Amino acid sequence: SVDAEKCLGTQLDISTENGSVKLGSNYCEKSTFTTLNGDLKLNNLHMDSCIDIHGKGTLNI
Repeated sequence: SVDAEKCLGTQLDISTENGSVKLGSNYCEKSTFTTLNGDLKLNNLHMDSCIDIHGKGTLNI
């Protein structure tokens, strides 16, 4: 699982199989969030963000 309040940078890649991702604010220039069956809780997305859910994962923005 990944839990962060803020991320800032040029590139961010987060991937899980079953774990959750909870992110308050993302200010990275390019971001990729990938999960198979995990929960993605992404509050504030800025710049270029890509979200891939390959299984039964959930997305909450």
